[in-house]
Amino acid sequence: MKESSELLEFAKRQNYLIVDDEKLVYDVIEKVFKYYDFKNVVIRDSPQGALDYLHENKNSAPENRTNFVISDYIMHPIYGTEMMRRAKESPINFVGEVLFMSGTPYGLSSRDTRLKEYMRDFGLDPQKNFLYKPMTIESLLERVIDICQDLPNAPKRNLTYQLPKTPQQASGISGGLNYPLGKFALQ
Repeated sequence: MKESSELLEFAKRQNYLIVDDEKLVYDVIEKVFKYYDFKNVVIRDSPQGALDYLHENKNSAPENRTNFVISDYIMHPIYGTEMMRRAKESPINFVGEVLFMSGTPYGLSSRDTRLKEYMRDFGLDPQKNFLYKPMTIESLLERVIDICQDLPNAPKRNLTYQLPKTPQQASGISGGLNYPLGKFALQ
């Protein structure tokens, strides 16, 4: 159990960039991260805003440099995969972890190969580095913690660890809105 709490604390100290063009989504993720005391979270509402931030951030001290991007997959004018391709292959040279999210019904299906190709090209695991929306607070945090295990110097995970209770669990709220994270925003 101690190892897992160390992994959660490790995850809280990473430098996150959240990119989504839907205000509800990035507001809720920001509130969840604040609730769980994640320290370094930057929000951008467009792929270009994210690329501009990563460009500015690339010369920061290593401990302050963004090392984890959580991005919507379908944004305009470019998809999240193209944004990350530019971030990795340009002078920005992003090095870190990526979690894509999407509310599209096809996501990783054969109808859209861009995401699969990107993941293959950059060595990402579609089961680990992709999360369907709507999602729960728990699934978001679990996925972030799973991915943090791949970062340098990450403690190992104890599979019996349970995340601290969400506000809904603590208050006994059940059922909910079509967007499970939305319940958090209403607290």
